[in-house]
Amino acid sequence: MKLLSKSIHKKAPFIVFWGIILISVFYNAYYQDRNVIEHDVKSYYSYLPAIFIYQDLSFDYLNANTEQNKNYWLEGGVDGTKKYPKMTAGAAILYAPFFLVGHTFACVFGSETDGFSKPYRVALSWSSLLYFLLCGLYALKFFAKRYDPYSVSLSLLGVFLGTNFFYYLSHESAMTHVYSCSLLMVIVVKVLKGPRASFLRDQLLFGLIIGLLLLIRPTNAVPIGFVALLALYKGWDFKSLLLSTPWIFLVLCVQFILWKTMLGTFWVYSYGDERFFWLSPKVFEVMFSFRKGWLVYSPVLVFALSGVLFLKPKTRNLFICAGLCFLYVIACWWCWWYGGSFGNRAFIEVYGILIFPMMYFIDKVLRLQRFPRYVIIVGFFALICLNLIQTHQYVHKVIHWDAMTFDAYKGTFLKFHRPENYDALIKNPDYEAAKKGMR
Repeated sequence: MKLLSKSIHKKAPFIVFWGIILISVFYNAYYQDRNVIEHDVKSYYSYLPAIFIYQDLSFDYLNANTEQNKNYWLEGGVDGTKKYPKMTAGAAILYAPFFLVGHTFACVFGSETDGFSKPYRVALSWSSLLYFLLCGLYALKFFAKRYDPYSVSLSLLGVFLGTNFFYYLSHESAMTHVYSCSLLMVIVVKVLKGPRASFLRDQLLFGLIIGLLLLIRPTNAVPIGFVALLALYKGWDFKSLLLSTPWIFLVLCVQFILWKTMLGTFWVYSYGDERFFWLSPKVFEVMFSFRKGWLVYSPVLVFALSGVLFLKPKTRNLFICAGLCFLYVIACWWCWWYGGSFGNRAFIEVYGILIFPMMYFIDKVLRLQRFPRYVIIVGFFALICLNLIQTHQYVHKVIHWDAMTFDAYKGTFLKFHRPENYDALIKNPDYEAAKKGMR
């Protein structure tokens, strides 16, 4: 019996991780008919059919002038008339294997080979889950050796099931956040493992992942800076890290070549009239507003933030400085609520980093006396359940995608249907005014 208990104790993190994967598989399969190639994903994805099917980097095949598409394709270039996607090509690189699988199935089974029929959508919908599975298993082997299995298990539940990460893993699975989170988790684990005797493979790994992260979302530069400083603190050689730069540049060259081909110039600011307002950060709104407050819709992460206090002093200071920088960048973007989304999705990128202070916090909790330990653990699971309920509400449009208020939140709290006066409770944001700084 003791041997069985000890075996379960060691395997608990893997049991929990595979449980999260299976739940996500179920939801992904249940909502299989959804169209994942929409909104931002349409812009990220558009490079693939343009290159492999239409050989048309002018994007005329999308009829990019329509009202639906105008926010995702802009005009620019040497003569100011060339169309180009607002998003860079990092996600498209990660989509590519699944696009090719979808294209193969479309050819074999006689579906439309237009890049947007069901085989393409189904293949793409599984992509983030597979990347998370591979990166998660790599990280989990490290966690299981370094940390208490129950601390790891509870942290996995909290970060990946108890936050808006779960929604983007199982529903809007082609959005970029899960990809960024998974890749960041890999390089943090690699940094903590330490350099290998042959550093060439490390340079290649860092260079390719960092290049991809920058091409997926340029704001990933902030957590990348945190990882670089963490590496120096952990004893990595600065000159050796610097040798990753050519590989980073090689990945970035993909975008430069695409811009040159599309627009006749190697560089363009692709977001048009969207920008940062550096003197007007919306920190409180980003963290606590009912429209998109990070800790309102993923409150279990309070435990991860508390865990920062238990880190070693240098690591703690690094976490705090990098976290404040990341928060500042997010809060300065013109659309601080980041469009239609569940919770503040901009933070999901760093969940693979936040799992570390979460583990430290849970480890401290498990060492407390019985009564406070049970109270905190019950609260922890209650917040995970709240997230799952709110995820269900968002999927079924009880929680609005961008117009929630305190009254709307109160009127829908723990309810599975909208109140009769719902339209009077919500407040739609003014996107055009926000672009001018009236946010």
